[in-house]
Amino acid sequence: MIDNEYRLKIVDFGMARQIDISRDRTKNVTHPYYRAPEVFFSKNYDFKADVWSIGCIFAELLTGNFLFRGLDDFDQLIQIIKVVGTPDENYLLKLENSVQIIFRTLAKKVGVKWEELFPDDIFPEEKKKKFCSAENGRRLLSLMLIFDPDQRISVEKALEEPYVAWKRNSDNNDSPPKAIYDDSLENMKLTTGEWKSKFFSKFL
Repeated sequence: MIDNEYRLKIVDFGMARQIDISRDRTKNVTHPYYRAPEVFFSKNYDFKADVWSIGCIFAELLTGNFLFRGLDDFDQLIQIIKVVGTPDENYLLKLENSVQIIFRTLAKKVGVKWEELFPDDIFPEEKKKKFCSAENGRRLLSLMLIFDPDQRISVEKALEEPYVAWKRNSDNNDSPPKAIYDDSLENMKLTTGEWKSKFFSKFL
């Protein structure tokens, strides 16, 4: 949801789950479109799954479209691979044999270039938000949407990325302050023609 000050809040936690190390974890967490790949075939996912979900939401806010929109669990995995590419051998070896077989039967994909997915024109103008540049935005997305959760950025590290840490650098990022208001005009006694002349002189 977005309030009247354009602050975004995630409000529906109906499919959220607490991490309980003593119990097996269900794959029915988060909406499938935002579900991290490890959730589909592992009971050992952790908070890095939330980072993936946030990355999906971030991408959707930028483009106005779902980044991964599968018809079912398997197709969702296919859509993810089409975008981020086939996971490397090091990651596959961490998976159960049955899951490895599934990946090895699929054609290998390199993945789409981030510049193609998220072109410069969907980001704020750099002169207005220097740290919210396209380069910084794509960098953050590329770190959040890594197939291997062990390589995926943590929440703590993500908050240090320039794209979301810009408020700490507001002196370098904000637009120049508006000029100090001149109230001397309020006490001037001018005719309509003189007011018009004074007004239009500002634009000439």
